Amino acid sequence: MKIRVKDGVILKEANPWLLVTLQKVMEVGQEMAYIPTITSLNDGKHMSTSYHYQNLAVDLRTRDLSPEEQKEFLRRLKESLGSSYDVILEKDHIHVETK
Repeated sequence: MKIRVKDGVILKEANPWLLVTLQKVMEVGQEMAYIPTITSLNDGKHMSTSYHYQNLAVDLRTRDLSPEEQKEFLRRLKESLGSSYDVILEKDHIHVETK
């Protein structure tokens, strides 16, 4: 299983939630023969109340996937993570956070 990290992404602190989430992201990527790319963790510019700053959100690149593949990746990731997560297809990325 593999995952890529966009240049400039900074992980200031990891926690069990993040590790479990990234494990699931890699598993779904492997199922689809796709290596996901993290575009934001607890870095970048987000709303001041964003879960990113609490190490409870991750953004994933979508431009490497066709629209159909994006929907399939989203569906599988939602299924894998379960109901305690929000998995949202944004304009240019997939946002994953805990509820």
